[in-house]
Amino acid sequence: MKKFLTLFFVFFYISLSQADIYLPISSDVYNGLRRLEALGYIKSGQLTTLPLSINEVKRLLKEAEKLGGKDKLALKIIEKIKKELPKTDFGATASIEYKYTEQSSILQNKNNFDLDIEKGSNLIAQTDIFGNFTNFGAYVSPYFISNEIYEKVSLNEIYGLFTYKKLEVSIGKENQWWGGGQNGSILLSNNPEGLNVIKISNSTPYEFIVPFRLTFFLTKLENNRTDVKSPYMNGLRLTLKPSEYLEIGLSKTAIYGGKGRDNSLSAFFDSLIGNKEKNTTSNINNEPGDQRAGFDFKIISPNKFQPFTFYLEAIGEDVSEDFPYPYKYAFIYSLYLPKVLSFNNLELLVEHADTVFRQDVWYKHHIFTQGYTYNGDIIGHYIGGNAKDWFVMMRYNFDKSNVELSYERLKKVSTSKIFEAYGVKFIHNISDFLSLLIESAYFKEDKEGFVAGTGIKYKF
Repeated sequence: MKKFLTLFFVFFYISLSQADIYLPISSDVYNGLRRLEALGYIKSGQLTTLPLSINEVKRLLKEAEKLGGKDKLALKIIEKIKKELPKTDFGATASIEYKYTEQSSILQNKNNFDLDIEKGSNLIAQTDIFGNFTNFGAYVSPYFISNEIYEKVSLNEIYGLFTYKKLEVSIGKENQWWGGGQNGSILLSNNPEGLNVIKISNSTPYEFIVPFRLTFFLTKLENNRTDVKSPYMNGLRLTLKPSEYLEIGLSKTAIYGGKGRDNSLSAFFDSLIGNKEKNTTSNINNEPGDQRAGFDFKIISPNKFQPFTFYLEAIGEDVSEDFPYPYKYAFIYSLYLPKVLSFNNLELLVEHADTVFRQDVWYKHHIFTQGYTYNGDIIGHYIGGNAKDWFVMMRYNFDKSNVELSYERLKKVSTSKIFEAYGVKFIHNISDFLSLLIESAYFKEDKEGFVAGTGIKYKF
């Protein structure tokens, strides 16, 4: 009877669903939305939980058009975003890129959906195919990569999205980004390939006391782990916007269960609420799993002289013996300028990440000894534990092009190693359908070396 009722409600929900898809988290549209928010032309959006649905992006654009009035910079950003959005219910993009590098690099292979660039020649071909049907949207993103080490054909994302009013239910392989950091995220990022999730969320905020967004997901990790095979992972994130100038986030993830461990419903709820987290290694069978939780906030200051957003993220490992709150924290600090003084086309980002507050803690666990990883890649911030990272990026926006200069310095405290990267990227929109990418970087790691690449992208 319970199964019948469950199936009934599932099919009832699907019958009421509307078609929509998510905008991939790698899309440059999100940078445009952040600029509009920092300039004061988006006030109701909550942009620290990605991805957003296409319909929510369109809603935010309407808000920006209304608030931006005749501001030339706002209109320019809005027009650029509109060109990036799908114009039909069915479509595809295709891209091909060639890169040559003198060495494989940590900083080169960050946030790349597990598409690692190896020493020598690398060829990457990707497509994004989407369709909006009567009751749901579907998205698939296959890719091919070939280099001197390996060849691989796989799917980065493939999911179905069912929406009813503001409620969204997605099922499939999907990428998520939690937090307002642009160079990294402590809990969820696109550093690994997409997770196979069941997710419930809302891109458009609900209105109750204060506007809020809520995201919950459940996934099962790989079955060839070296610690516990096929553990479960869940995550919960709540964002609140009590003011147009302030966004607050609360986040939590947990890895639990797996082969030989408790996979019951009670174990799921213990992992979700952090129950029994204060157990020690002497009672590991009763531990709910590997848990992380914390908070973040973003301050938005759209003053006319120098608008900016400031972001702070603090996520903790374990709990204190005295209080049941996370206390071994990792941090991200970020300052973003959507324009620099009177230079309307110039953007600046300065971001710092620190996972050294309590050494030898982050992304490790005494039960899940392979760590907070999926197929070998850290699910959160690519710098890993015991590390400090500084990232600076300047971008200049021309009418049909943009040039991006970046510098990054990563220090691995436990080994005293320092990694540096100097990068330049040029993107030119040849037409509304075709764009050209040229990029180069100089890396100083175990060895020094260059990487150079070029690619094209076409929207059908």
